[in-house]
Amino acid sequence: MPSTSKTEYDPAKRVLSVWFVASGKRYDFEEVPAETYKRLSVGVCQRPLFQRPHSQSLPLSPRS
Repeated sequence: MPSTSKTEYDPAKRVLSVWFVASGKRYDFEEVPAETYKRLSVGVCQRPLFQRPHSQSLPLSPRS
C-alpha cells in the first residue's frame, strides 16, 4: 500500500486531498462523505482506501 505524508479534508467541497511520499504528488478525491474521512483518520476502515475494488473507488483528480 502506498505511504502518505499528509491528508486534508474540505467538508464544504467534500474533497479529500492526499499527498504520497514516493512521488510527493497530491491527489484530490471528490465527493467524499465526512463520515468516510472520519473513519480514515482514525483507522476504522475495513479495507484500505487504495485497495478497494474499482466499483467502490472515489472520483479522483491528480494535482501536482
